[in-house]
Amino acid sequence: MQHTNEIIQLKALDSICHRCKLRNLCSVNILSASERKRFSDVTIHDERWNRGQHLFFPGDRLRFIYIVHSGSFKVYITNSNGDAQITGFYFQGGVLDLNVPDHAVQNYGAVALETSNVCKIPLAEFEKMVSQYPALSNVFLNIMSREIILKQSMIFAMSKMTAEQRVADFLVHMSTESRSQGYSSAVFKISMSRSDIANYLGLAIETVSRIFTALQNKGIIRAERHRVSIDNFYALKSLAQCDDTETDIKVTTISQK
Repeated sequence: MQHTNEIIQLKALDSICHRCKLRNLCSVNILSASERKRFSDVTIHDERWNRGQHLFFPGDRLRFIYIVHSGSFKVYITNSNGDAQITGFYFQGGVLDLNVPDHAVQNYGAVALETSNVCKIPLAEFEKMVSQYPALSNVFLNIMSREIILKQSMIFAMSKMTAEQRVADFLVHMSTESRSQGYSSAVFKISMSRSDIANYLGLAIETVSRIFTALQNKGIIRAERHRVSIDNFYALKSLAQCDDTETDIKVTTISQK
């Protein structure tokens, strides 16, 4: 009977994880059945968070590693004056542990941009498992290292960009993100507000709105609330000065209906 229960639990875990874009890298695919069972037991699966709800607040002590199962979050950092700067957006498959050592208090906060679901791994339990299963550590280190490199590259690139290039590059990134989740790269939803986009890109909200309007007037995009359609991807990519090898999206134009 115990063996049967373990099989049922593992099937339930597979059902939860099958849509996650980390599936090919995730620990459930590199651990044995008994190890997967333990991993499942310590993980809090598919926890729901409503739009505007904090995953954690600045000043909280780090207790979990968070994996975004669906939806999206914004992560921000605060200074001594209480001013907030958005440092990134996390979508399906994104891993949040913020690289804070020794469960230290951190000055980051994370807020759901829409109804979202996350899986939470208690950091203390994760550290115990890592000591026993080195492959688990390697997987998460590779994931976090890649995210750090991408963020550093983005920060360097944005420092050299004009306001128009920043907005265009952001839209190209959102298009790529949509495609990576199995959705359209030409028509997609942006869950963040214009204010959030402006904060993230280091621009005034009026500047972002003006650039969105200019891109629409040029026939490059159409934007309605949280929905964006790219009508001329190559023109947008040209504005962003993106490398073809990074985007590799075969979209030219979409006829207006």
